[in-house]
Amino acid sequence: MATISEFEVFGNAGSVATLNNYPNQAIVSGVGDVRRDLPLNSFTDRYSDSFIAEVSAFVDAILRDAPVPVSGEDGRGAVLMALAAAQSHREHRPVRLEEVLEGVTQLEAKPLSASSFPS
Repeated sequence: MATISEFEVFGNAGSVATLNNYPNQAIVSGVGDVRRDLPLNSFTDRYSDSFIAEVSAFVDAILRDAPVPVSGEDGRGAVLMALAAAQSHREHRPVRLEEVLEGVTQLEAKPLSASSFPS
């Protein structure tokens, strides 16, 4: 079974969407249906070019003693978007990033213990 991992984020000033990679871009439309190949099946097949570019940029920054192209704040934003997407899926409704950020801020204020994590 193919995994569909298309993703859309909407904001006040616009939106961002990512689509799956397919073996080809052909879409065949007939009288009664529309067909296309399934997306590439594995994570590494779909995102190998992105992963190689990301690691290469990181290594280059280390070798040049330069700032990395993606900050920790960028990573935090990506995690917030993923948390909002998961909550949206669970609750079948749009979830604002501010809503997720509020929940994360409340968690950050509490000290962590072993019981903070599900087993």
